[in-house]
Parts: sequence; C-alpha cells; structure tokens
Amino acid sequence: MATTEYTTKRREFLGFAGSALLVGAAGCTDLGIGESGGDGGNGSGGNGNDSNGNGGGDSGNGGNGGGGDTNDGNGTNNSQEEGSDDETEDVTISGQENEDVTTEGNVLLEDNAELRGSIDAGGDVELGRDAEVDGDITAGGNVVLGPDAEADGNVTAGGDVTLEEDASVDGNVESEGAVTLGNDAEIDGNATGTSVELGSDAEVDGEIQETG
Repeated sequence: MATTEYTTKRREFLGFAGSALLVGAAGCTDLGIGESGGDGGNGSGGNGNDSNGNGGGDSGNGGNGGGGDTNDGNGTNNSQEEGSDDETEDVTISGQENEDVTTEGNVLLEDNAELRGSIDAGGDVELGRDAEVDGDITAGGNVVLGPDAEADGNVTAGGDVTLEEDASVDGNVESEGAVTLGNDAEIDGNATGTSVELGSDAEVDGEIQETG
C-alpha cells in the first residue's frame, strides 16, 4: 500500500509540473521571451511584462523621434525665420543730441544743431549753418558741411565732400568723389578724392591725394 500511494503522488506531481511547463511554453510570447528578444528596437516584439522581455516592441522606434519643428531624422530644425528688411529712413536733427546715428537713408542737421556722436548713413549727410558733429561721419552718398559747420572726426563718403565757407573738419577726409573747400574752409588732416579743390584762403593741414 505504501508503494502504491507513493507512485500515485509522484504521478500527480509530475503531471502538475508537466502542465506548468506546457503552459510556460505556450505563453512564452505573452511573457515577452519570444519575438521581443532581439528585434525590440524595431518594434516587432510582443507586449512582454517581465524582466526578460527586453523592453518589448512598444519601445521600438523611440530613437528616431525628432523635434516638433524638424523635417529630418537627425533632429535638425529646418524652419526659417522671416527676416525684416532694413527700412530706409531719413533722420533730421535739431537742437542737441547725444547718441550715434545709423540709418540707410539721409541725415540732416539743421542750422545750429549739435550731435555728440558718430553718423553712419547709407545716403547723404548734410550739416546746416553752424551745425556741429562731435564724431566720425560715414556716408554712402555725398557729405556737405554748410557755412561755419564743424565736424570733429574723420569724414568718409561714397560721393563728393563739400565744405562751404568757413566750414571745418578736424580729421581726415576720404571721398570716392571730389573734395571741394569753399573760402576759408579748413581740413585739419589729409584730404583724398578724385580731385581736391581749394577756395580762397582754404587750407588742408595734411597730405592731399588726388585719385582721379
């Protein structure tokens, strides 16, 4: 009787173990042991939930995600910001100003106006009677200093430079056009232009170089 009971119990145990093994083999895909192994990076695996599933297929394409505004797989932002063109604006100065002036347009200092700063203009620059600039003047066009006007700095022009009567420049004058000094006008520096013309008692206290 003891042998029979032992044999029965052993068979029951083996039967239970065998069933467990069959269930494990049949459910291996659900446990993430099967297809989710080597190809998890391509999202081809199952939805395994245990530590042997290697992440399953749900994590497959995470490495290829780009930013929200990108157009390629490298995450490079191909969007372009619209730039605004510089507007051409003429500047008129009256009274006294203490700042640099930069514009693509023209600059006009009215009579007796005073600017404590430099001028960088894409067009012409004109100083009225007794106007004064304490800084360099750079113009893409012509530069005109009215009677008794003063520029305390270098003057560079893409066009002509004209100093009217008693006007003065305390610096070098470099012009791609002609340089003309009216009566009693003065340049305390070098004068360079296609031609340099001096009126009565006008003076250039430096070298004169004609490039024309």
